Amino acid sequence: MAPPADGSESAALALKALWPRDSGTVLDLADDLEYGGVFADLLALRQTIAEAEQQQEILRQRIQQRMGEATVARFDGGEVRWKRSKDGTALDVDRLLADHPELLTTYGVPKAGTRRFTVKELP
Repeated sequence: MAPPADGSESAALALKALWPRDSGTVLDLADDLEYGGVFADLLALRQTIAEAEQQQEILRQRIQQRMGEATVARFDGGEVRWKRSKDGTALDVDRLLADHPELLTTYGVPKAGTRRFTVKELP
């Protein structure tokens, strides 16, 4: 039985566990008024979130412009920090495996695929 769609992490994990694979079939909900409304709400909410994220980025950039090289900016309600992380070194796995493909057979670990939930709005 499916858990209630309450937005919790446990519900998301339960849904992934219940249906870890897709069947390749298409479920046509074009005439389903309830789920048509749910989908419309999802699209509207995604647009609202995108607009809010853009506004957040504008405000963030304005503060960064004002900060310049400063590390911390203090305000009445808190502070922001804009600090450079330490330089590091990364392993170029693609190049390593191209030079030594035998390492993949020796050290490769299988990784199970997961289902992705994507949204496509029709024009």
